[in-house]
Amino acid sequence: MTETPRVPPEVLARRTELGARVVAELHRAGLPAYLRTRETPAQAGAEVVVDDLAAEEGGGVTVEWHPDPGLRLAALGVSPGDDAPERAATALAGIGRTGVVPDGLRHADEIGAHMQRALIGILVSAGLDARDLGDEDDPHVVRVGG
Repeated sequence: MTETPRVPPEVLARRTELGARVVAELHRAGLPAYLRTRETPAQAGAEVVVDDLAAEEGGGVTVEWHPDPGLRLAALGVSPGDDAPERAATALAGIGRTGVVPDGLRHADEIGAHMQRALIGILVSAGLDARDLGDEDDPHVVRVGG
């Protein structure tokens, strides 16, 4: 079994510094942003991820906007609670079977598209290389370089 290529510690350190700069630049612009770790719960705002995978494996620094989790839950007809993730997964599976996407879910997706453009503009203005990741599975993710 082949091991997934990881970057050396010095490259990961540079990526971590870049991730911190991205969070700082977004805060300066007045946006909520946080550096995602394994321990950090998902939250509303700009989620900055520093990945230790080699660049050719998709590693690097990425940013994705997340609206308030209640927006998606409401769109799926799921009320908050301990079992909300399971009920949301069931609702999403139903959408996958029927192909009928609720308007509220479409709205949440549109927010992601608008915020992706805003994030790119803010980060480019701050002197960073920011662009659409170009991933069909994650269409609103921004890749950031120094």
